[in-house]
Amino acid sequence: MVAQAPVWVPAGPMGAGPMEALVVGGGSGAPTLLAGGAGGVWQLSNQSWTALSDGVPVSALAVSSQGTIVAGTGDLHGARTWGGVGLEVSSDGGQSWNRLAGAALGGMAVSRVLLNPNNPQQILAAAVAASDSGPGAQPGLYESDDGGATWTLSLGGGVWDVARSGTSLLAVGSASVEWSVGGGAWVPVASASLPAGWVRGTAVAAGGGGFLLALAGPTGAVSVWQIAASGAVTGLPAPPLVANARGLALAESSTGEIWVGGQEVAESSDAGGHWSTDAVNGTVHALAALGNGAAWVGSDQGVWQAGGGTTAISMNAGLANVSLLAATHSTSVVLGAVDGGGILGWPATAGGEYAALAAAAAEVCALRAADGGLTCTADGGSHWTAASGSYSSLAAGSSGFWLGTTGGQVVDPSGVAHTLGSGRVAALAAGSAAVWASVGDTLYLSHDGGTTWQANLTTAQPVTAIAVAGTDSNLVAVAAGATVEASVDGGLTWNEISGGLTQAPITGLAFDGGEQLWAATLGRGWWTADFSSAQETVTLSAATTTITAGTPVTITATVNALGQPVTSGSGVNFSASQSQFQDWSQTDYSLTFTPLQAGSWSVEAQYGSATAQMALQVNAAATSRLQVVSGQNQQQAMGTLLSAPIVLLATDGWANPVPGAVVNLSGGNFSSAVLTTGADGTASANLRLPNTVSTVTLTASTAGAASVSWQETALPAPDYALVLTPPAAAIAPGQSGTLLATLNPSGGYTAPVPLTCVQPSGGCRIAPAMLSPGQTAQVTVSASGNQPEMTVVIAADSAHQASANLKLQAFTLAPGTLSVNVNAGQSSTPMPLQLTSVNGLSGGVALTVAGLPAGLTPVFQPSPANLAASGVPATVQFSLLAAQSSQGPAGGLGLLLAAGAWLLAEMKCRGKRWRWVMAVCLLAAGCGGGAGPPPPPARAPVVNTYNLQVTAVVSGLSATVPLTVNLISQ
Repeated sequence: MVAQAPVWVPAGPMGAGPMEALVVGGGSGAPTLLAGGAGGVWQLSNQSWTALSDGVPVSALAVSSQGTIVAGTGDLHGARTWGGVGLEVSSDGGQSWNRLAGAALGGMAVSRVLLNPNNPQQILAAAVAASDSGPGAQPGLYESDDGGATWTLSLGGGVWDVARSGTSLLAVGSASVEWSVGGGAWVPVASASLPAGWVRGTAVAAGGGGFLLALAGPTGAVSVWQIAASGAVTGLPAPPLVANARGLALAESSTGEIWVGGQEVAESSDAGGHWSTDAVNGTVHALAALGNGAAWVGSDQGVWQAGGGTTAISMNAGLANVSLLAATHSTSVVLGAVDGGGILGWPATAGGEYAALAAAAAEVCALRAADGGLTCTADGGSHWTAASGSYSSLAAGSSGFWLGTTGGQVVDPSGVAHTLGSGRVAALAAGSAAVWASVGDTLYLSHDGGTTWQANLTTAQPVTAIAVAGTDSNLVAVAAGATVEASVDGGLTWNEISGGLTQAPITGLAFDGGEQLWAATLGRGWWTADFSSAQETVTLSAATTTITAGTPVTITATVNALGQPVTSGSGVNFSASQSQFQDWSQTDYSLTFTPLQAGSWSVEAQYGSATAQMALQVNAAATSRLQVVSGQNQQQAMGTLLSAPIVLLATDGWANPVPGAVVNLSGGNFSSAVLTTGADGTASANLRLPNTVSTVTLTASTAGAASVSWQETALPAPDYALVLTPPAAAIAPGQSGTLLATLNPSGGYTAPVPLTCVQPSGGCRIAPAMLSPGQTAQVTVSASGNQPEMTVVIAADSAHQASANLKLQAFTLAPGTLSVNVNAGQSSTPMPLQLTSVNGLSGGVALTVAGLPAGLTPVFQPSPANLAASGVPATVQFSLLAAQSSQGPAGGLGLLLAAGAWLLAEMKCRGKRWRWVMAVCLLAAGCGGGAGPPPPPARAPVVNTYNLQVTAVVSGLSATVPLTVNLISQ
């Protein structure tokens, strides 16, 4: 979408504004009236108004005998006067207008135009300096003898009026009244009767020759004087009215009636002997006597018809000549200060005349047109509060009101004055990004709250108004004369947008709550334009949008703002979505760069708030490098297809993948020896390894790049090995041991393997029983027997077995054999037995002897014994105690003798009494109470040998050693 220029449309209101010049036209038809005011030249005919010009303020009018209309431009009626563009002429009844040459009158207000009825080429124009006149303005009386082509300043100083009577001219200045007779030099009118000073003066030719002169004094009193052709000055009775510098009018009808206008209208038909008054609305600026007891009156409130000493009759129906002096936007309404008093847009308006308006939130402030005093209200205009000071401009910002002075200072809302320069600060505006101010024809802006200022724009005429949109601080509008310039980028570029706008001077600009701009004009009311579709736009173009990496491309930005192309300013900001480029070269509105990264690019241009994107397709350049990106250096069983394909990548000089590159492969059994790279620059092939164990070297090549080589390795056929790992800790008695079985593949072996227990064949369990390569199974074995280790063997088949020794807690018993000699009735010599812990076994020791014959008793000391896990042997003393009767096959007597011998031995130890008792018993037993036979002869000892076992038990484990016992008896 191209940004469209705003379209100006009149927004009313219909009504009357100040009229400063009146000329009665004749002709065969009904009389017409030409009126000149702030809205231009108007014609009243048959009670209907027609605009003959478009809004150039008219302060003076004259019509030649041929019907040529000459309009002097400017605005004299207000507290602040406005300069015009000189003289405009229409020779076709106002249908078209031509501006007379001569820059001398430009910028000043023309107070009177006087045509010579005897010489159409001779024009007199009186001019005064306006409030907006430049420093080079030279007010005075100008004369042209060539129809306005060239001008001569014939009388210097501001001239309020000039009148012709015969061959004499009378000029009324701000400090003197001068006349010229017969084209001679200008000389002051010699009269001590004229007042010492006046604020406004006007003159007309008298019917009987000479002139009538009216002067408004400083106090408002009006005096009327008659100047005869001889130069004699006679004062007439003063009319009963007051006037001021803003308005004074004088006329004499063909029947001799004298009309004087000020704050009302006075008329006299007897040379001032008697005066009657008519009330009109507003100050009177012009009079045209009709000669029938009536007159046309031009005032602040349009055109009236007076006569008869009553209230004047309004002739303003259909007239659109409203003048506004200032504009602002308050809450939801646009306000305008009305020329002549009041504020348009409020039901209750103040009656004062205001040169500037500004609104901050609900508060509205105004500068009084008369003295520049500040007046504020917050209740819709019902109550105004005056503040001290005299200022030249006013604006509202987010934090309060800004004020401009006639001495070149800008006062911020906190009251701090910042110096802009020299000269009158004519207009102010405050946005969120900058403060704007004007002095003369120069627009300034400050980005630091008024501390420093930069000149931003120079206009053809003095700047009269500035507005900043509240919704977009980059949208700024400036008025100079009847011209509006706007910027949508915060003052970087400006475009004139005056097309379709009235030619009336613009006194105020205000954006409403959005982007609707309102222009207050002198004489043509409100005009408005919508800026919502007038923002800047950017479009991008290039010779081609498909390029090769490494190739320069130029992109041109076209900027359109306010319906017009932008060719100056700071230019656009370019950026690219990708980062790989070189030779980035940017001018204001074009970009040349070399993209290096292939793919889709987006180039963006930004100008103010407008952006544009252009899509570029960057293709890879020719191949410059070939590389293997994956699949190299694989090791796999001989004769097999490699599990990962060989992937190659073709790239250009900037690492961009190159599609469509042809790659040739050699050195191996490839699935395809010729490949073509895809969109990502890659191509792949499968490779089958040779049937022998070897390392093969392979090569890939493509045009434009060095070939690349790599290796693959053929390994032996797949196999595996079983590994059985025992636990580090020994297994306690009665517990199970867990070993780990691992299947370690080689050569790419992948099949699962069944496992079985070989040793021990029982009490062994494998989980899982099917083991895949790289996995681990648990082999659980029940430990048994008193042994320090146990060999465990597992197998998958006859060729694949694994074994490991499982440590067990155990103990040893020493010595390995025992041999004991014991005599009947005696105890054997103690023998040491040593029990030693193996792999940390501990616990109480239980010792037993198996197979003992009667009469043999084992003795173990200590009992019980304890086995320590530390490995320190536990020693137990072992002995046998043989009873006396332990003799094998001997008779009863022998036994008795043996017992007796034992008892004798005991009695020997325990006392004599027992010996006697025992002896008696023995004798009785031997001989039946009497004497027996003699003892038998001594026999050889009898030795009985027994093979026994000694068993030790610790924590359920046992150890046995053989025991040989020799029992000796007599």
